[in-house]
Amino acid sequence: MKSLLYSPIAFLILKGVDAHYLFGRLIANNVITPQFEYVREIAPVYSGVDTTRTYPFYDVLSPDFRCNRNATTTGSKTKTVTVAAGSEIGFHVGDLSVSGGPASLRIFHVGPGSIWLSKAPGALETYEGDGDWFKIASVTSKPGGNYYDWYLYDMTSWNVTIPSTTPPGQYLLRIEHIYPRPDKRERPDQPLVPDTQFFISCAQIEITGEGGGTPGPLVRIPGVYQLHQADVFFDSSGMFDVTKYVAPYPPVWAG
Repeated sequence: MKSLLYSPIAFLILKGVDAHYLFGRLIANNVITPQFEYVREIAPVYSGVDTTRTYPFYDVLSPDFRCNRNATTTGSKTKTVTVAAGSEIGFHVGDLSVSGGPASLRIFHVGPGSIWLSKAPGALETYEGDGDWFKIASVTSKPGGNYYDWYLYDMTSWNVTIPSTTPPGQYLLRIEHIYPRPDKRERPDQPLVPDTQFFISCAQIEITGEGGGTPGPLVRIPGVYQLHQADVFFDSSGMFDVTKYVAPYPPVWAG
């Protein structure tokens, strides 16, 4: 029997997972909720290896780009929390049960962040996010920071305000953190392939209130980003000036 220490799984755990993270805990009604109670469970890359749940997502053309690996179909075992339009809501990084090390307990990478909503046309538990999405929050640079200071870097959580005129109903609430990386070649004779990393989670919420707003622009996921898109797939290291960066479409709907 081969030792786990020399297996590809062990190599991933030792070399990469400790630099990754997931948003497994919803912050609602001023409470940091338990892992995957209101957030749809993300599948690990390797079955039975929980720490690989933190592994990033890469494929912007996959239906799993909505909520992460297999999370479009885990709604039946996820609770739905009720929150009021105009109140704060947020995500917290995962707990030690899926941690690959201390780096997994914070947002370890640079890059822009955004939060989205998609209203379920029927039962939220079975909704796969294949309807319309709109963005309610977006961050890039840190106010008053240096040219290299990304807003979310090294944070453990992010809270935003649900627009006060959001129509009442049941929604998927999606967080997306992009770690921009340049396209790469595995070998010189191969074409460039995207290497940007995405850290994504979806929570199940029911929004109450009077509504009255018309959310938009509306987009579909996948479809909102294209391969090699310049504001998604780029080199964010070195002398990159965050203060000049503009987040990708769509713009935020503020209500």
